[in-house]
Amino acid sequence: MNRADIERAEAILFAAARGPLDHDDLAWLAARILPRSAARGHRLEQRDRAIRRALAHFAALPVTAGAKALAAALSRAATRPVPANRRKTLDHLLAEIIEKNGGQPIGWRQIVNIGTHSRAPLQ
Repeated sequence: MNRADIERAEAILFAAARGPLDHDDLAWLAARILPRSAARGHRLEQRDRAIRRALAHFAALPVTAGAKALAAALSRAATRPVPANRRKTLDHLLAEIIEKNGGQPIGWRQIVNIGTHSRAPLQ
């Protein structure tokens, strides 16, 4: 950790004493103190929750058709900039899924698996 990281960690710890931490601060701190596998598992869990929320926008379609529609939307969204508004719109969910998936869209078969089953936690 460099000096700026140490100062930010101290600020986060002092803020924790006053009340709940901001999600971004928790993610930053976790990325520096948790083993990579735990941080990766947390990121994938966040991605999976975002996928399930995005699938709700396609609830009128059969599961496979909804997954294909979401996969197509993700492919289109991967070429666009992240939306400026931070509301939980479909565009924001698409951007979140791509971010949590390492900048890549996700295929429809994996979307079906995530939407219909719980992914086994990483060991």
